[in-house]
Amino acid sequence: MFIHHHKSDDITAHNLARMASMDGGMDLPEDTETPILNWGKSTDLTKYTNVINRILVKDKLKSLQVMHGSGVSVPKFWDNRHIIPLQEYPVLSRQYYHTCGTDILLLKLPKNRGDYYVKYIPKVAEFRVHVIGTTSFISQKASRYSEGTICWNYRNGFIFRDINIYKSARVTHAIRDLAYRAIKALGYNFGAVDIIVDEWDVPYCLEVNSAPALADSRIKKYIELIKFNWGGWL
Repeated sequence: MFIHHHKSDDITAHNLARMASMDGGMDLPEDTETPILNWGKSTDLTKYTNVINRILVKDKLKSLQVMHGSGVSVPKFWDNRHIIPLQEYPVLSRQYYHTCGTDILLLKLPKNRGDYYVKYIPKVAEFRVHVIGTTSFISQKASRYSEGTICWNYRNGFIFRDINIYKSARVTHAIRDLAYRAIKALGYNFGAVDIIVDEWDVPYCLEVNSAPALADSRIKKYIELIKFNWGGWL
């Protein structure tokens, strides 16, 4: 199997290839029978027989539109700030292409300009559900020292901790089920699905990452689940 990644300095892709004893790189192999694990790169893979994540939706607004159209629970969103009803504020200003939430701006009134806008939903918990084929595992964001921030990312003091259950089996199932439906809606074979839960335990899918940054412990889980789902390709 060949790991096809989108940038030369993708540490996770390099470590995944090394730890799984796979070849990898930005340039595709000549042999079209080589199984391809597409790690976040938008490229034409039609000539390759066996591909994991053949087509990616990199535009985050488009991915929201696709998921919403498939009945996946996502926050309200708009592609034009002039059509957002005043009662829907506050909203989050977003960019079509972003990483780590560095583009997020909280707008309490109609001002500033983003590529699109998402309804701000106060969250009590945030998760990343790693879906690999028919299998998955859940990580919950936990704060190391930061409070009162909109964006729960590493820069703001949040880290992922793997969990087996959140609150109850019912809520955990709802989170996991939403992640599977988001992956199916986008036509992916694997992805890291970002999900928030509000005070009523209602989950919302924020986005799906096709090239998530992973610590070595989670890379090992990915390798185990890739082998489980596509072991015949290795």
